[in-house]
Amino acid sequence: RNDPDVRHVKVVRGLLQHHGVTVRTRGGDGGRILDPSYVDSANVGDIDAHGGSARLPVLFCRPLLHRLSHAFIPGLGGCDIGGRPVDFHFEVLRQFGATIE
Repeated sequence: RNDPDVRHVKVVRGLLQHHGVTVRTRGGDGGRILDPSYVDSANVGDIDAHGGSARLPVLFCRPLLHRLSHAFIPGLGGCDIGGRPVDFHFEVLRQFGATIE
């Protein structure tokens, strides 16, 4: 609930939808109802175009690897507030047996 109409929320919503998650608005409180029954691989071009403007897509990697055994993470964007490495995400995935290309 209280789903604000800001860019990062739109990026997450779009990435969910590109991966087959049904996102519906819940009446009254502005919340969302998510149905992940049909999660599937998304088109790489769609992910890159939609998610490359933020750093959030790296957080989709773990659940996608669990559900689909593969994931694509676009070039990460975001604002320029200083270095915010994501290497530690990839290192944890490697420790669990993932191959990073």
